[in-house]
Amino acid sequence: MLTPRNLLILGAALLAQSSLGGGFSGLQQMQMQGETNRQTRAIQEQEANKLRLSQDLAKQKDTIARQRYESGCLMVVASSDKTQLTAITEGMPVIDSARKVPLSVGNVVCDSNGLTGEIIANSVDPLTPLVGLTAFTNDRNLIAAAAKRYRGTRYTMPSQR
Repeated sequence: MLTPRNLLILGAALLAQSSLGGGFSGLQQMQMQGETNRQTRAIQEQEANKLRLSQDLAKQKDTIARQRYESGCLMVVASSDKTQLTAITEGMPVIDSARKVPLSVGNVVCDSNGLTGEIIANSVDPLTPLVGLTAFTNDRNLIAAAAKRYRGTRYTMPSQR
């Protein structure tokens, strides 16, 4: 029933609706903005989690690489000049320069850039084991100490092709 009190309440509601920017459309805009904000926060949290996981993985790999250098990993030298240290590449074989065959599975190799790896089986070509399970450290003192085990070698930056 439309009493003066109900008319007053209805008028106040209509006034409030117009001041909120169109009532339901204004409310929908606020809801959409709230959902956009929630989605943005969710994406930011996912990115932060990815960064934390990446940082944790880097720390784990650093520990592994340090252990490999300290345990006497085989420092890789250039095939053309045995006094020149070179880099290892994951997924590529390391060739024993004396015998001209790939190093066998289980050998641990390292380079003068901080990368270490384990020689693993090659599922495509079982006769050519590859570098895998790589780990990196940037501890230059540890790397230099490992390089000193190979007297007469020198380090040069690898060239890109």
